[in-house]
Amino acid sequence: MSYSFEYIDIILLAMIAGFIFLRLRGILGKKTGYEEDINQSFPHEEPIVKPVVKLNAETFDENAKKEFLKGAKIAYETIVTSFSEGKLKDIKSLLAKDVYDQFDQAVKDRKTKNLSSNTTFIGINSAEIKNHEQNNNMLEVTVEFISEIISHIKDKENKTISGDPEKIKKLAKIDQFYSEQFAHFLHKLSTTKEVDGSRLLDHCMIVFGGGISDGNRHRHSDLPVLLAGGQAHGLTNGRHIDYGGVPMTNLYLGILDRAGVKASQVGDSTGVLSDI
Repeated sequence: MSYSFEYIDIILLAMIAGFIFLRLRGILGKKTGYEEDINQSFPHEEPIVKPVVKLNAETFDENAKKEFLKGAKIAYETIVTSFSEGKLKDIKSLLAKDVYDQFDQAVKDRKTKNLSSNTTFIGINSAEIKNHEQNNNMLEVTVEFISEIISHIKDKENKTISGDPEKIKKLAKIDQFYSEQFAHFLHKLSTTKEVDGSRLLDHCMIVFGGGISDGNRHRHSDLPVLLAGGQAHGLTNGRHIDYGGVPMTNLYLGILDRAGVKASQVGDSTGVLSDI
């Protein structure tokens, strides 16, 4: 068994596979005698999850779900990073007792073997509520997180025995390079004038992204895409929109439509994405 599996146990599979099912208990404000004050556990200016009065299966509507997911994302990242750092007190109020006990044992095992864990939390690609059910006076919500997390383990001599931190640095440099090149490209388009004095950028619609969100597993869902320019074609800039599973090819149809090209189908498209 590898070191990663020894020390990450439940979350560990989440780090390697990229997703975790997390049941948050603090959302209803219910005290069992085990939880600590959530505001003491998290040094945020605002509560992680805004108090919800008499929340149950019937009142858990779309607005309540959105508020819940905001807090769940913060909690998820905090749980992952705090576990890696061995700061379990910070996350005690967010874990069921049996899960906390497993985390506590994993941290103790790590200390006994003089090992240290370093985690780089890149970000959450998606968070989706998979199920919710009423359990007496508590609403239990299951959330699936798909995230990018890179970790490595070092021994007492500071020698890496699991993971490769140098690859993290290389990946960051590559990402930075492409981002800078794209920004430079947009700047050139923005400063280049058309014959009528307008910006060349406004007459272009540039898609920056790809058809794979996870190169390791060749996932083609939850694609981060940046659409720039196009004001002359009616595009609205400066927005972040989650289209929730709409095929990427719908965007291509939308771009063609704005350019005056009428097409009925592109690949697996299901319709024209008009809100761009």
